Amino acid sequence: LMLGLYWWLHKYVLRNSKYVPAQHLKAASKPKVKMTVLESFKQVLTSKYIALIAILVFGYGFTMNLLGIMWKKQVQLQYPEAIDYANFTANFYLWTGIITVTILFFFKGLVARFGWFKGAIVTPMAILLTSVTFFVFIFFKDTVSPFVAVYGVTPLLLAVWVSTGQQLLSKSCKYALFDPTKEMSYIPLDSELKSKGKAAVDVVGHLLSKGSGGFFFMALLMVTGVSDLMTVAPTLAGAVLLATLIWIFAVFKLNTQYLARVNETEDEDLIPVTTLTSTKEESPEPVSEIREKAKLSAAS
Repeated sequence: LMLGLYWWLHKYVLRNSKYVPAQHLKAASKPKVKMTVLESFKQVLTSKYIALIAILVFGYGFTMNLLGIMWKKQVQLQYPEAIDYANFTANFYLWTGIITVTILFFFKGLVARFGWFKGAIVTPMAILLTSVTFFVFIFFKDTVSPFVAVYGVTPLLLAVWVSTGQQLLSKSCKYALFDPTKEMSYIPLDSELKSKGKAAVDVVGHLLSKGSGGFFFMALLMVTGVSDLMTVAPTLAGAVLLATLIWIFAVFKLNTQYLARVNETEDEDLIPVTTLTSTKEESPEPVSEIREKAKLSAAS
């Protein structure tokens, strides 16, 4: 059914000028930009704007990779029996779907209402706050045990609850907020940088984010010579917090550049070409005054 709907959509809808604007049809007919890994790294390093987008993608993939490893370890400790672990995992993926669809349905206009920055900062802040709480229950379980024992639970169980909530929230925020804001950040770019930059981020960002977490964990085990994850857990926690803070910093920096590029684009759209071109006899106004008048006119 999915394959049939996909075929019908691309044959009768996405190629029909009745439903898709002509400029989009023309853009879709162009071949996609494909870049090698070396070309992608070069593109990211030569453009600060693209590099910031790559940091966002890397930050999410790296932190979620390491947090996923630590979360699964806590779940295994809490549910040592295979059937209990499988049951927990099945419920987790069930609720992931339910919560994701719910967030997409009720918060799909959040970015349009509150702006790019607030939509982009939610995901790293959610990961940071839940990570700190998660690490507290892992590394300071002896300290918090007397307090949580009053409620009939253990620090391990609370760590599982917090980390599970983190995984649910993070995955849902990715689809509802992180992905839309990431795609929006390409809009103010020119067509060449947009296509090349997106291709570069898709290669570099996803390649590093997917593999770097696993390589970092395996390197720790090889260097320390231990076989227990909890032995290197403090180092993993430090890497997660550092990556998340860099991610948050990148959001602030990218927001500044994003707004500047959007304003530049709006200024260019506000001023007609004929307004800026005139003969010497007409004594044209300075461009700065023309831009100011255009902004005041648009505001009124």
